[in-house]
Amino acid sequence: MEAQSKFSQFYQGNRFLVNAAISIGGLAILTYATMAIIKAVRRPSNQGGGLNGGGTNGGGNTGTGNTGNTGGNFGVSPTISNTKATSLANKLEDAMDHRGTDEQAIIDAFDEMQNDADVALVYQKFGLRPYLDTILGGGTPRGLDSWLGNYDDLDLAAWMRAEVDCEDVGDACSKMASAGYDV
Repeated sequence: MEAQSKFSQFYQGNRFLVNAAISIGGLAILTYATMAIIKAVRRPSNQGGGLNGGGTNGGGNTGTGNTGNTGGNFGVSPTISNTKATSLANKLEDAMDHRGTDEQAIIDAFDEMQNDADVALVYQKFGLRPYLDTILGGGTPRGLDSWLGNYDDLDLAAWMRAEVDCEDVGDACSKMASAGYDV
């Protein structure tokens, strides 16, 4: 009973501040949830939610904006294995995930790709991955954003467009362009 009395006294002395804090917090949560719902409703269900919409990359992914790519039919075989391509795709995601992009990790990953077929294989293994662009940086959605679906599914080219400055990542952008992906 004494704790309730102390709270009552605190509330009586600070009623305006307590009510304002509760109101602002509730309004912030309501606004955030409303924005997430609007974004989810506006996202076309037949596209991956990509930023550039339209087009296909020949691998069945839509909404990426990369047209005409046949998914690696460059007349040259990849020099890396499927396992290595998956590893490089994961390395690229880690390098671009959340605050601060690790440009050196991106350079290192692209240095291991010897030809356009390697780039196409890594692109294919990257596929569409959830991406949340925030004021503090972009990357994989976590927590409430993930639960609400407050993110876009983007391909490697779109992740790179959002995260890197081509001048800072050496030949990575030119290798993507050579393989037919717009960065």
